[in-house]
Amino acid sequence: MKTLKRVRYNLNRETILHIKDKKSLFQKILRWLKPGGQLLITDYCFYGKILREVGFEAVTAEDRTTQFGQIIESELKNFEQSKDKFVKDFSSEDYSAIAKSWTNKLSRCRGGEQTWGVFYARKPISS
Repeated sequence: MKTLKRVRYNLNRETILHIKDKKSLFQKILRWLKPGGQLLITDYCFYGKILREVGFEAVTAEDRTTQFGQIIESELKNFEQSKDKFVKDFSSEDYSAIAKSWTNKLSRCRGGEQTWGVFYARKPISS
């Protein structure tokens, strides 16, 4: 097994929701980070409690659902404006599926069913 070099930063963007055993993942990330190393996560779920449980410090969790909704609205508007080109390059079925996915996501955010969080944590320097 190859030994991994320790890192100062770890950034995860909308990926951790697909990992079943999040606690184990966070324990590994904690080991991979150098003392004082930093972790930044953006995701649809809240991880503040579990990050503290595995040993991270200075954990902050921010609900950015409103900002996320604004981003989706902007992306959807841009996507709608480029519909003809997209359909020419791909298909109307692909366009409809993507537009529906974003519209559904926006509805879930507005209805409080889907949230988006930003999480910051630091490995203790004494580690």
